[in-house]
Amino acid sequence: MKNKIFLNNKYFNILFFLFLIFCFFLPTHSSLLLSGVPITNKYSTIISIIFIFFICLNYYILRNVVIKLLITSLLLLKIFLIYLPVTGIELNQYFSEDDLDKNNFIRTYDSFWNHKYSFILNRNLEDKKNFPIDWTVHSNVNFKDENTRYFKSYDEYLNLSLIYNIAFYLYLPKDTIFRIEANGNDKTSLSYNSITNFNTDNFETNKDYELKKGTYKFQGSISYFNSKWSLKFLIKLNDKYISAFNDNYIFQTMNDINNINFKYKLLNLLSKILDLNCLLLILVTLFIYFRNTFSNGNFFYKFSLFIIPFVIFFLLKDYTNKFDFYGSFPVSIAFILSGAYIFYYKNKFIINDSNIGKYFFIIVFPLLCIFFLLKFFPEVEQVSWWDYGDDWTAFQTFARSIVVDEEWLNAGEGVIYFRPGIRYVFAIIHIIFGFSGFAQKIIEPLLIFSGCLFFLFILNKFKINSVLALLSSILLISIFLGENYRWNISRGITEYYSFFLILLNCFLIIKLDISKISNFFIIALIGILNVWLREDHITLIFLAIYLSMHNNQIYNNEKFINSIYNFTIRNFLIIFCYGLVLSFGLALLWIRNLYVGGNFGLDHPYLSITSGAHTRAYGLNIFSNLYMLLTATIWPNLPRITTFFLLGGTLLAFMRFLNIKKFMCIHPSILMVIAGCIFPAFIAPLIGYYPRYTIKYLPFCILIFSIIINDNYIYLSKTKSKKS
Repeated sequence: MKNKIFLNNKYFNILFFLFLIFCFFLPTHSSLLLSGVPITNKYSTIISIIFIFFICLNYYILRNVVIKLLITSLLLLKIFLIYLPVTGIELNQYFSEDDLDKNNFIRTYDSFWNHKYSFILNRNLEDKKNFPIDWTVHSNVNFKDENTRYFKSYDEYLNLSLIYNIAFYLYLPKDTIFRIEANGNDKTSLSYNSITNFNTDNFETNKDYELKKGTYKFQGSISYFNSKWSLKFLIKLNDKYISAFNDNYIFQTMNDINNINFKYKLLNLLSKILDLNCLLLILVTLFIYFRNTFSNGNFFYKFSLFIIPFVIFFLLKDYTNKFDFYGSFPVSIAFILSGAYIFYYKNKFIINDSNIGKYFFIIVFPLLCIFFLLKFFPEVEQVSWWDYGDDWTAFQTFARSIVVDEEWLNAGEGVIYFRPGIRYVFAIIHIIFGFSGFAQKIIEPLLIFSGCLFFLFILNKFKINSVLALLSSILLISIFLGENYRWNISRGITEYYSFFLILLNCFLIIKLDISKISNFFIIALIGILNVWLREDHITLIFLAIYLSMHNNQIYNNEKFINSIYNFTIRNFLIIFCYGLVLSFGLALLWIRNLYVGGNFGLDHPYLSITSGAHTRAYGLNIFSNLYMLLTATIWPNLPRITTFFLLGGTLLAFMRFLNIKKFMCIHPSILMVIAGCIFPAFIAPLIGYYPRYTIKYLPFCILIFSIIINDNYIYLSKTKSKKS
């Protein structure tokens, strides 16, 4: 009994979660599924993102003893593999022969982990985009001098010329044909020698070499030009060329030649066991999840919720390709129809507060993951091209300055001009996942899902009917995937990251007792992070503290002004301290600007609140701002479908503000949040990517509709029961 309590202890489970993270991040590049940082191969990237995210959402699975044992075995295998030879090829890239002679190599994101090299190669490079040329995205590295770029356009980038210097050891357990295939090279200077025979021979690319059993050292350079590049290291077995990385023939170092055969066999054996252990962990985790999800009766209907979204998606996707170039519209329709299915057969489902999250997960998560994985899979292990002049390109440039150029405080700008927080988010993602933009583009839809999940929990806290809460959450994510919001998904704007943090913060404010110092600290910290992502959200983040009112229903029956006044007086110290902490978080940015750039404040062309600020590029037009906020489009475009929720929710909130009794069910705290969303429209122009400004606003408008529908449903139910 004591052992069971110990195993289920939350701190013990947290420890194993940290072990799991350590297993994924500890470098072991001989493994296919758990390569470790930087996580650059496609299998490790996909598994690490999806599986860790899955565990975060289904944390209870870590209570299982089998899961704990599998994580422990992974950890032990990882630690043991550290002491075996390190696989991979040391690779440096240069602009010119002169740079090569001076060893003035171009640093990449991978240089964060390997300061002496541009890249540690652990896979064949099939195309130019597979090469470590992340600096091509409008980085300072792209400047030959102050006024001259190495390339100015995508076409010039395709014809970029570079020199790659490589060094590695090749171990062959038997006589084998070895080949280095390099297309697009105009000059090769490679040599090799057996480490038992110091006679050095030249090695040509695109040519087979019959090598005897033993260990060889390779070094030299390959020069590339034009657009068609490749770099493959191949072994010929059974008249078929395979990658030399598959069975770990290639190593960075070779310290103990006497035991190399034993270590080679042990490395391959343990690497395969590690991958099998990882697969077993995933399968056991999925088994536990599906067993817990589908075991409590109504198996057919629960399983149908898993299948139906996929069926609808595949039936519709060919018909929507003509107008939906992004591709997520049929996903949206699939979720909406799945919601309709639940509504129609609601008596067949056991939907309550305890399992509502599982239903949302079953319907949304599988199809959402599969869709975005397939959509962005071509970019895995590749450099993503970001269009010049867009916000997300600027964020990528700043992220590279932080990581590669080590400008941790400067962050690419003296005085911060663009959003400060998002560049650090992207920097962390690139530190973990290397130069590819794939991880970032997958993480963003997962954050949208998480935000909608927290929205579901918020609805639950407001005592919305479980079925209605589930349908409202499905509606929210369906709008994001089916309306114009979808064009901004995975582009790299700040709003969806902020959306997740806003709803997380609101949920914690409602759920936790903010009078406790630990809870207050967590909520304030998330609030500061949100302010750093988008400083214009500070009013929303601050006024969200009033959501803690919902726990005391007495405020619901008071007039709006009276309820807010009474709550403020009774909780003045908490509200004051919360506002003070948020202001301090914003002030830190101003102090940083003063220290780094000599200018106190935020230097933004659209909102000048600094001493020596830029001239506003656009004048403040409150009508245009409000039109955009309430219609999700710009004037004079016709309102979008979401106008019904945005404008309707705002009008309903206004009715509550006027203390019309019919709308007193709308809690006054929601009006404070609504006010926080609208306030920036009165002080700064809303420019560019126009649906994005309503991302933070839409969930609270849908919340108001849900409350009204729920209240009227309860009223009608009571009236019906009285008549009967």
